[in-house]
Amino acid sequence: MPDIRHSPEAPTRTQAMAPGERIDAHHHDNHQVVYAGSGVLAVTTDAGTWFAPGTRAIRVPAGCVHAHRTHEHLALHLLGLPADTNPLRLDAPTVLSVDPLLRELVLACTRAPTTTHRCGWSSTSAFIDVFRRAFGYTPGAHNRRP
Repeated sequence: MPDIRHSPEAPTRTQAMAPGERIDAHHHDNHQVVYAGSGVLAVTTDAGTWFAPGTRAIRVPAGCVHAHRTHEHLALHLLGLPADTNPLRLDAPTVLSVDPLLRELVLACTRAPTTTHRCGWSSTSAFIDVFRRAFGYTPGAHNRRP
């Protein structure tokens, strides 16, 4: 069995990938959300393989050994989330629609406002704008809720 790579932090980045291209088995100490803007992405773990077209994302829990494979040209979007962030209470790889994905990411970043850039937004203003469109109020109002 090949060595399984360990990266303490799941990366947050976008990378172009060709059909059939792979990222070998690895795991992170924090959660990761992966999605393709178009095309089809497969994420394989010991428990099975999850497929996500461009309208879906896959949430990979912290510590889960996984590998990626593309089925078309695509831009692979990777988003690392803190290990203590699990607003949907998911403990297994899960395919999410884009709307719940957005809500999870927004909630995750709300709990750690200094990490909005790490969560994929180019600026705090961009994050606030996405949050307001997703929830109808600002992150500050969300944090003041009981």
